[in-house]
Order: sequence, then structure tokens, then C-alpha cells
Amino acid sequence: MKHQFWVGTVLAAMTACTSWGAEQTSPAKAPAVEKPASTSTNSAQAIIDAKDYTLPEVGTLHLSVPKTWRDSFKKTIEVGTRVEELKFQPREGNDFAILVAAIHMVDAGKVRDFDTRSAALEGVKAELAGAVETALVPHDFKGAEVTGSYVDLTDKNISATNPKPGEYKYLTQGYAKLSPIILTFRLLSNRPDGPEKAALVQMIESARLTTDK
Repeated sequence: MKHQFWVGTVLAAMTACTSWGAEQTSPAKAPAVEKPASTSTNSAQAIIDAKDYTLPEVGTLHLSVPKTWRDSFKKTIEVGTRVEELKFQPREGNDFAILVAAIHMVDAGKVRDFDTRSAALEGVKAELAGAVETALVPHDFKGAEVTGSYVDLTDKNISATNPKPGEYKYLTQGYAKLSPIILTFRLLSNRPDGPEKAALVQMIESARLTTDK
């Protein structure tokens, strides 16, 4: 899997691929709050930061980010729609990269009716031909304010032990509804059993949004 991010399933039902450019780091507004994470992650990710990301004209996105991750934050426009992009990587090494986008939806009804399971399946359809898996299996999750789905793929052409720069063997990609935004997320990793997947799902599942209105 290449270091790219798909958001087009949400935007006008077209496929739009956005590569990450220069990073623009946006510090969290609130001080870090340390607390134990779920037992689904190992001790290396047991401490998290409570981080806030300002979404113009919407409000503040609250995420629980493992302290072992570093983040960057940039704002873009995709097909005329405002999109805030977050990138997470380990503070040491480059075993994985996580890409999260907050897509502004003007019509709250579209968020309510958005089918995260269908979007998760459609979002990786083009990559299925190069995957070990022959069929896509969606996984659903639900948090206090979030509902979402994701799928996993394994690239059959990439070595996890000796990948080329920017290549990753394992992919987890999904979509989540957090009205009035839709979150898309993509984990690229070279660790089949790395704790970053469980930490990512937990971060999205526990996401909160406080609006400006």
C-alpha cells in the first residue's frame, strides 16, 4: 500500500486521492491529560494525550492520542469541501503511518444517511486486486458519539521485513460519522500485530466534537 489517502467516497461519490505534502503542525489547545488506555493496546501506548483540533466553522475535534505518536495538522479543500487532515506517526521509527481526515458536511442529513460500511468497502476496492485477501470483510464499531466501519487488507507484493521507502504491507481503512463531520482514517503498517490498529480504532471510537453553535 502506498502512502496515500482516499476521501472521494464521501465527496460527491467520486474517487479523489490526496498525497501528504508539507506538514503543518498544530499544537493541542488543552494540556495533556494522562490516563490508562484500553487493554487492547500494549504498555508502550498505555498513556494518552487529550488533544483538541480546531475545525473552522464547525468546532473542536477532541481525540485521545497515544503519547508515543507525533502528529501534524493541515487544512485543505477537496472538491470544494473543507477537509482537515491529521497525520500520526511513531515518535521513533517509521513502522506505521496514520492518516485521518475530518470532512465538513453542510447537510447534517447526509451525515446521518451516510453508510460507513459501504464506504469502507468502496474505498479500498481498487486495492483489492493487489491484496492477499480475495474478499473484503467490514468491521463495525460504535462509540458514545461515533459510529463507523473499517476493512483490512494485506499487500501481496510488499515485504514487511524489507519494504521500500513509503511502502506498507498492511492497511486498515474506514469511515466514521460524527455529525456534522465525517471522519476517514487510514492506517499503513509493516507490523501485522502492532498495537497501533487497536489504538487507532479506540481513538476514532472515542472521538468527540464540540460545535461553535
